[in-house]
Amino acid sequence: MRELRWIAMGAREALVGAVVTAIVLGALKAFSELLGLDPSIVRAAKLLFDLLALSYVVYVATKRTWVKKELYFSVGLVLASVVISPQDAAVGLLALAVALARLLS
Repeated sequence: MRELRWIAMGAREALVGAVVTAIVLGALKAFSELLGLDPSIVRAAKLLFDLLALSYVVYVATKRTWVKKELYFSVGLVLASVVISPQDAAVGLLALAVALARLLS
């Protein structure tokens, strides 16, 4: 039962991350157009969000306990991200592979 909860937590995290990213990038785009700033700021912010998503893989790789939880969490992340954002699905698959490697070693 707790495994299903961990999967749901991963799916919820993917949804929340996509909504927050969309809101922040939309607001940044609107402000950059309003203030006449360079539109590359939005691309730089998107790159920053992608790098922050990759930090989750580092977190899973260095975690000493609850590796099984992170495995199920990554499954939920991948399942939700396939619908929401393919880039987040790639991060989830990478985290899933790292968690599996840690669990099997």
